[in-house]
Amino acid sequence: MGLDNTQDCSRSVSNIIIDRSRLKRNNYILSLLQEGQRVGAITSKKAYQIQGEIMQVLQQLIRKYTQGKSTSVTSETAEDIMVSLIYAMDVYVLHFNNPEEAIVHLNFESIKDIHAKGVELLRQYYEDAKQLYQEMKKID
Repeated sequence: MGLDNTQDCSRSVSNIIIDRSRLKRNNYILSLLQEGQRVGAITSKKAYQIQGEIMQVLQQLIRKYTQGKSTSVTSETAEDIMVSLIYAMDVYVLHFNNPEEAIVHLNFESIKDIHAKGVELLRQYYEDAKQLYQEMKKID
């Protein structure tokens, strides 16, 4: 994100007022998308674009899962991959100080980047937990 986009983000956050009671912890990004549309912070066009990008990332993950041999998987497998995709995106948008800031990032970042950053945060959290576990083992 360039400097101009960062400045746009700062200005945009102050104009958004989200009803936090409408946000769900599970599928946070989807409830954030709905609430963003409700308050006019995300246009219908942008929401459709985001949904399309989610489907593109899902297709990429399915190809990765099948090692490029197929784009076809069982509906159960596709659902599991979609759940992990949404989970990683939730982790990323939940790390912001407030939902207004997360909505701005939804407007400016690609879903592919949001997913990748969520996966990286999950890796960091895993490594942190592993380190804490090792430290706790030393205490015992």
